Amino acid sequence: MKNSRLVTIATVLLTLAACGGGGGSASSALSTNADLADLSISAGTLDPLFSSDTFAYLVGPQEMFVHGSVTLTPLAAHAGATITVDGLIVASGSPSSVIDVPVTVTPVLVRVTAEDGENVREYNVIITRQGLSLQTDYIKASNTDAGDRFGYSVALDGDTLVVGARGEDGGILLDNLPESGAAYFFVRSGGTWSQENYVKALDTENGDAFGTSVALDGGTLVIGARTEDSNATGVNGNQFDNSAPNSGAAYLFK
Repeated sequence: MKNSRLVTIATVLLTLAACGGGGGSASSALSTNADLADLSISAGTLDPLFSSDTFAYLVGPQEMFVHGSVTLTPLAAHAGATITVDGLIVASGSPSSVIDVPVTVTPVLVRVTAEDGENVREYNVIITRQGLSLQTDYIKASNTDAGDRFGYSVALDGDTLVVGARGEDGGILLDNLPESGAAYFFVRSGGTWSQENYVKALDTENGDAFGTSVALDGGTLVIGARTEDSNATGVNGNQFDNSAPNSGAAYLFK
């Protein structure tokens, strides 16, 4: 009887050993993968571009100038991993809670815990947001005078700047056409602005307010004179028949 019991116990032990000792098969082991497959930000660009084996990123400052908040969207490499952004759980592939970005440096920690609960990866995102830019230039007309209203209108296209001065008084003789208006053409070269042209209407008269508005597109400049007096109609009519007071006009330059 005793020998029979020994045989039975031995049979059970052999059976358990064949099944992996009763602890389950290797196929049921929990994943140790704590990597991210992707990480994106709602404003700005990660620098460097995301890579699962890169754990530190910068964002800004120029891109962050107007953004007071952002979200991060992490995507786990393994579906069983758990992700937190700034300590709050985030579903893989979904945006995080809104992260406030004040005018300073904001570190954000993205933490990934593998399915096994032991392996962890941490991705650090450093966001820099600037405040208002410092003044770089102060621009005045070459013939500044009281009441010119230089700066009444402005247009900027790349390195070209046009400034309207609707109250400027210049004429054939110095300052003999009150509030006829003018526009000033500036060009930036090597980071320095300089005045290139002083623009007046061909039919300049008192009170035309030439320079009330300006628009610039590439090599084309348009200047408005809201109280010009010509009775012309359409394009390229008679500019010099001033029988329609304050009718206004626009002038195109190339």
